[in-house]
Amino acid sequence: MTLWSAIRIILYIITGICILVGIIKYFRDEEVSWTSFFFAVLVFLITLIPVESDVEPPRVPEVTPPPIESTPEPAPVLTSPTPAPENTPTPAPVPTPTTLPTPHPPLNIGLSTVVPLSISMGTSEERVGNMTHSGQVDEHFFTPNIDGNYRFVIADLVSGGVDVRITDSNGFQLENRNSADGGINLTLEGGTTYTIRISWRSGSATRVNTIASSYTLRIWHQKPTVDTSEYTEISDSMQFSSQINNYTFTATRDGEHRFVVSGLTSGGVDVRITNSDGFQLAHRNSADGGIGITLTAGTTYSIRVSWRSGSATRVNTVASSYLLRVWYQKPTVDISGYSGVTDSMQFIGQVNNYTFTADRNGEHRFAISGLTSGGVDVRITDSSGFQLANRNSADGGITVSLDAGTTYTIRVSWRSGSATRVNTVASPYTLSITYP
Repeated sequence: MTLWSAIRIILYIITGICILVGIIKYFRDEEVSWTSFFFAVLVFLITLIPVESDVEPPRVPEVTPPPIESTPEPAPVLTSPTPAPENTPTPAPVPTPTTLPTPHPPLNIGLSTVVPLSISMGTSEERVGNMTHSGQVDEHFFTPNIDGNYRFVIADLVSGGVDVRITDSNGFQLENRNSADGGINLTLEGGTTYTIRISWRSGSATRVNTIASSYTLRIWHQKPTVDTSEYTEISDSMQFSSQINNYTFTATRDGEHRFVVSGLTSGGVDVRITNSDGFQLAHRNSADGGIGITLTAGTTYSIRVSWRSGSATRVNTVASSYLLRVWYQKPTVDISGYSGVTDSMQFIGQVNNYTFTADRNGEHRFAISGLTSGGVDVRITDSSGFQLANRNSADGGITVSLDAGTTYTIRVSWRSGSATRVNTVASPYTLSITYP
């Protein structure tokens, strides 16, 4: 029962009491009690006020679910009691064997590529004159195009002799020489005008008064400097006594380089190498062999090939050709994972560098074989540059313990005392690698 239902019951009772009181009053006093009547009507009207609980909600039809068929329970299965498991020891896991990669076949590294450069003969000029009388002086003016070494030679005199005197633009005498003593070599500045005075020599005047004597003034010019950075064989020549041929060379990588002059048809030359500051790094006579030198990548060097003193006689009229060979440092090669490498030695002092990253721990062996001449040294260092082993190839290979994942450097260098043939004959070799 709700609260409002209880209140209405009470109000019904009050209404009934009011009606009963009015009836009694009417029969007793013979008058109508309007107060009781109106109060009873009011209370009755209040009871007629509906509430939510008086409204009957709509009926939802009942849905009868279909009958559920009963499934008979399966008959119990009688099983025999399971015996308690015995304490059997668990076998240790069998480790899976690690499959190591099979080394690749030997890596073949070819010979250094030959890149030739042929340089033409230098410029020269001839001026012809005549000596017709005693005391005659001929003047010739000469302005060189570039700085360098120049030579002045008097030739083809029919009779007598002359003196040659050269002065600069200020009249300062640079050289004075009798034609019978050979030509004049001078270092001149490009763009400056020089005066060459040719005068009849005292003591040779008798015949020239009646017989003219012609002569030829030959002037040999300085060749321009040539950049040989991209070449390995430079063909050039010497055309006059004390000639100087200049070259520049910019190293492409750090390491050992060698410069060798060969093929001279006469005389000899000196080879001089200087750095970018003009400091002399090496100087050698071509007869004593080439120059081996360690160069720095990106640095430009000057190479000067000059005619040697004592070999000047023929070069005034006969050119002497030569070949300047430049041997480069080979690039470092990664030989990790290979069973070996086939390479070669092509010049004295050559060093071939390799890197090797071990793919497993253990003893590795490196051995040299197949050299056709000379011998090599094999040196192995770790990533810090610490030497692990160093051995002459004639003493057998190197066995060394390496760590997986570590990179090592292997250096194969030409041995002292085996240098004679390597200037012209390459010596191949095989570096074999045995893995653990």
